[in-house]
Amino acid sequence: MNTCPLLITAAAILAASCSDGGSSSTAATDANTDTAGTSETTTTTEGTTVGTTAGTSEGTTEGTTAGTGSDSETTDTETDTTTDGEPGVVRVVYRKESAPDFVEIFAVDVVDGMVGAPMKVNLDPVGDESLSTLLRSSQDRRWLAYEMVSESMMGRNLHLADLHAPGTVTQVTVAPAPEYGTVIETRFSDAAELLIFSARADQDSGTDIFMVSLEGGQPGPTVRLNPATSPSDGVGGFTVSPDGTRIAYTGSIDDGVANAYLQNANTTDPGAPVLVSDNVDPAIAVGPAEWLDDDWILYRSDVDDDGIREVFVVDVSGAPKTPIFFDPGDTVTVRGPGMAPDMRGFAYFAGDGSYGDLYFAPFDGASFGAATLVNTIGPGGDVFSKEFAWSPDSSWLVYSAQHNTPMVREAFAVDMSGGAPATPIQVNGPLVPNGEINTMRISPEGAQLYYTAEQDSDSLELYRASLQPGQVGPDERVHAQTIDNSTEIIFEGEDWLMITGQIDGGVNQELFYVDLQAAPLTAEVVNAPHPDAGVKFGAEVSPSGRVIVYSAGIDPETIYLVDREGAGLGSSIEVAADVMFGITAVLEP
Repeated sequence: MNTCPLLITAAAILAASCSDGGSSSTAATDANTDTAGTSETTTTTEGTTVGTTAGTSEGTTEGTTAGTGSDSETTDTETDTTTDGEPGVVRVVYRKESAPDFVEIFAVDVVDGMVGAPMKVNLDPVGDESLSTLLRSSQDRRWLAYEMVSESMMGRNLHLADLHAPGTVTQVTVAPAPEYGTVIETRFSDAAELLIFSARADQDSGTDIFMVSLEGGQPGPTVRLNPATSPSDGVGGFTVSPDGTRIAYTGSIDDGVANAYLQNANTTDPGAPVLVSDNVDPAIAVGPAEWLDDDWILYRSDVDDDGIREVFVVDVSGAPKTPIFFDPGDTVTVRGPGMAPDMRGFAYFAGDGSYGDLYFAPFDGASFGAATLVNTIGPGGDVFSKEFAWSPDSSWLVYSAQHNTPMVREAFAVDMSGGAPATPIQVNGPLVPNGEINTMRISPEGAQLYYTAEQDSDSLELYRASLQPGQVGPDERVHAQTIDNSTEIIFEGEDWLMITGQIDGGVNQELFYVDLQAAPLTAEVVNAPHPDAGVKFGAEVSPSGRVIVYSAGIDPETIYLVDREGAGLGSSIEVAADVMFGITAVLEP
């Protein structure tokens, strides 16, 4: 069974100022940028989130995105996980106050329905240190990177906790004690063999990128990736290639000119920086790079100074080739969904901050073709600016628009299998008066488009329609009973999903389980009754899929565990009370 990764949530990054103006952004799963992987909606990383970052007035060019969530922790790119520890052990990691206004990280083990004693994860604070709300866990759930902030030292130290051995922590900050650096961004490689972070070590240095090897389960020494930068320079916005062998980053190393670079993701031999872009103007910023696959990189730069960043793609299968340029034009807002997963072309929204049109420019590996309009039905200029996505196989583009009725958004899908946009197909059924669709998700393998809509009632409920070759299947409600305000969707492959919502007439949020292979589709309540507290966003599934963990209440929260193979759905065990910020991690060590 596919694993359901931890909830990706938004985090405020403490930014260090870099002179290039575009080198300190994060990518992939952080929510404070306009790069791939950002969204305004809540979801897990399985499945394709239809959405992009809001509020930008310059170009954004995103690919398949993952959403943001409640407040602070993030998890790196999805891979399958396996466990080889003690059978039946589930470890739940969370945060709570150990003293008034002082939050720490704890873990508890649950074995055969019995909850063990809390184990502290973080080191004891030094001086006026306090725990930052910014956490990042590795995909295999073994490692947790956290920061301790010192007001008096005006900085923060980065720590790496081994969640297989709570209390085993390595300090990885580059600054020597008692100095504190400024950590900007942290990320794990997909295979959790490397921790990468950007930081300004002290006031006499620029922002650099550092690596820590995790091979063999033992953190190695901190190694700088790039040549040391001066205070007026700095690099950042780094991302790791899908195969984990190279790191792309942007910024200025030593000449005040921003560019994109490549280096080896290897602590013993990172090699010299390899120039990817061709910028020579110190006034031009080069935005964060993103990997399209192991051989191609995309970056953005406003080379014509029109306020919209142009798109550049570079073949890096060998020595980087000449960047291939695409100009989306001069408009108020340009954003994703970006390059198709198979690189057949680049799709983008152009319009004002709310509505506009969707375009597609074909790409043949050597150049971009002329852009053509995707939304060829409706009055034009009525595509919603924050909901569109490619299917994983690039055969469909989906979006929402007011094609039929002003101020009423509906779901549409465009067959892209022929290389050029076909006529858009309406996905949803007839809506109730003044109803509209809300969120859209493509399932992990692209077989179904899920959307919430006021279709059978005045409540937002969850529906789906199959995305078949050349045609969209009929829509069907995913739950037989009425569930109000269906919102968060957590996929477990194509087999089952969970949603939050309210039982018709109810007051509190509940968590529901839907077996997607059953007929008819029926939603079962996961949680035990909590009359005075609703279920919070951010439920987690253990790597094996056996256990579901959720929280209920409003700060502080209580965490509960449901064993699908034990007492079953609707019966929960209290794991921890007085919890802050929801669930941090769930693992089976």
